[in-house]
Amino acid sequence: MNHKAAYGVLIIVLVISGSGTVVAQTPTVALKVQSQAPAANGSVTITLASGTTITVPSTDIETPPAPPAATAGSIRSKCQTDWPSDFTMRAFCEKQQQDASALLKGRDMTRGDRRTIRTKCLGEWRNDFMMQNFCEEQQLKALESLR
Repeated sequence: MNHKAAYGVLIIVLVISGSGTVVAQTPTVALKVQSQAPAANGSVTITLASGTTITVPSTDIETPPAPPAATAGSIRSKCQTDWPSDFTMRAFCEKQQQDASALLKGRDMTRGDRRTIRTKCLGEWRNDFMMQNFCEEQQLKALESLR
């Protein structure tokens, strides 16, 4: 059984196999997670909104990637490197990066294809919040057109 925790949602994919052969696979199920806490023997106890608890090995818990924390220092450093002698562009760059960072933090990218998109864009544009945001927006538009 695979368990994946993601920002308040636990996605469980059950694969039933016999002698190493997959017999059946259930669709993905999203559960409303109220809390999770370490338990004995390296397990994690997950409490659902209904009060039901589930204990799973901590190795089965995977947290989705979050955008890196945008600090004033990291943004300032990037923009200073990009625009060493143009203070107008440096100020514009800082504002654009801060705005993009806020958009990234506000976008739910914790499940399925959205999680894949976040991982891809974060990997391609680690230190550029504006490009991460643009990448996610373009990928989300493409994803929507495929549905």
